[in-house]
Formats: sequence, C-alpha cells, structure tokens
Amino acid sequence: MNFFNRNKTFVYMSLIFSILFIMILNFGFNIFTNDAFKKFIKTKINSEKKVKLSSSHFTGNLEDKKWAKKLLSGGYIIYIRHAKRRSDFPSTGIFDLLEAEIHENGVNGTRYAENDYFSTAVCLTDDGKIQAKGMGELLKEIRLPVGKIFTSPSCRARQTAEIMFGYYDKIDNNLLHTGVYSETQKKRFNDLRDFFSSIDIEENKNTIITAHGNVIVPGLFENPSQRNLRIRQAGMIILSKNNNSLKIDYTFEKFDLFIRALFER
Repeated sequence: MNFFNRNKTFVYMSLIFSILFIMILNFGFNIFTNDAFKKFIKTKINSEKKVKLSSSHFTGNLEDKKWAKKLLSGGYIIYIRHAKRRSDFPSTGIFDLLEAEIHENGVNGTRYAENDYFSTAVCLTDDGKIQAKGMGELLKEIRLPVGKIFTSPSCRARQTAEIMFGYYDKIDNNLLHTGVYSETQKKRFNDLRDFFSSIDIEENKNTIITAHGNVIVPGLFENPSQRNLRIRQAGMIILSKNNNSLKIDYTFEKFDLFIRALFER
C-alpha cells in the first residue's frame, strides 16, 4: 500500500499511456482493414504509376526520328498493315478466300466485298476508315513521296490504300495473309521473294504496300533477326532493296510512333 501511495502518479500515468496505446493500435487496425481506406490507397498508388508511365510519351525516340526523316527522301518500301477491322468476326479467312477467288475479275482480281453480303467480315470498320483518313491527311501534310502502291485483294487492305492515298496501282494475291490457301512454307516464301523482287522503287519515292500482319516473315530477308516484325493494325515496316536482296531497316509498331517523330511542339 505504501508503494502504491508513493508511486500513485507513476501508476496512473502508466495506466493512461497503456490505454492510449491500445486505442491507437485499435484505430490503426480499423483503418488498415477498412475497405474504403484500402481503395483510396490503391487508387493513389495506381495514379502515381500512371503518371510515371505517361512520362514516356514526352520522350522523343531518336531512332524513330531518324527513320521517319529518311522516308521523306524516298527510296524505301513502306509496308503498312491495314487499319482497324472487326476482330471478333469468326472465320475471317473463308471470306478473304471468297473475295480473292470466287469472282470473274481475273487473276489478282477481287470480288469487292465492300459491295457484298460479307463486307463486315473483311472490310474496315467505321473507326478504321476514320483512322485511315487521318493517317492519309497527315502523310499529305508531311509530303511523303509516294510512288507505286500495291495492295492485297482483301477489302480492308484496299480500303486502307484508297482512303490514305486516294488510289492503288495493283492488287496482288501474294499479299493476302498466310492461312487462306493450302500451301507449303517453301512455296509461300518463294512466291513472296518473287513478288518483292519484281517491285521497283521509283527515284526519290517510296513504294507502298498495304496488306496484313503476317505477310512479312523473317525468312525473306538478309537480316531476319534484326527487327521485331509484329506490328499493330496501321503499323509500318520499312524495307530496302539492293538488286534482288531485301533488308528490314526499321519497324514502327504503330503509325503514331512514325508521325509524332516528325512533329515537335
């Protein structure tokens, strides 16, 4: 009892601090297990991540700039994957085959699916048409030198050329994507090599090809492992030709990367 009397203040203070400590622990536990608080923290962290990621949009890629400027002088083959099409349509290949083969318009002709019942299966979507029109307007603004234009018989490839450039010179079935016909890899490669060997590049101009995502394959080129050939819809692959040898020079995964390299704020 004498100890309690002598240390009464100390005992009371210890008791108060213990209660406060327990309350703080309980408050902290409730905060960190509260769903609204956890959602707030997660949103905060994600927003900071987004800010950090978006900072890359402000960094100019010097290689992009170099190759975008080179194209302004001509001398290359610019391979453009068609603009946006429907990705959820089943069995697109059978309708590409219908368009390329079931018609009376001759070899390397087309059925013009844009006027047929299966147009939504193989043609550009409304968004794709807008995309191609915007691309064409920008290419006109930068005065990209354009020579001959080749296209796949598929509606979406032809429409991309027509909307971007106002015309195309020749349809070629070799530019239709793999998987439509029964063919061996060897025959496919030989046909593509023959096609690219036959292409001329006019002086100070670029030859344009509008086609599909899996026509350009590594085995066709002198430097097959030098570039990633996976491009998005409306992406671009830059090729050069020396006699009959082909070389992959550069890849723009999407058109945005090419065009923004030529515009500075």
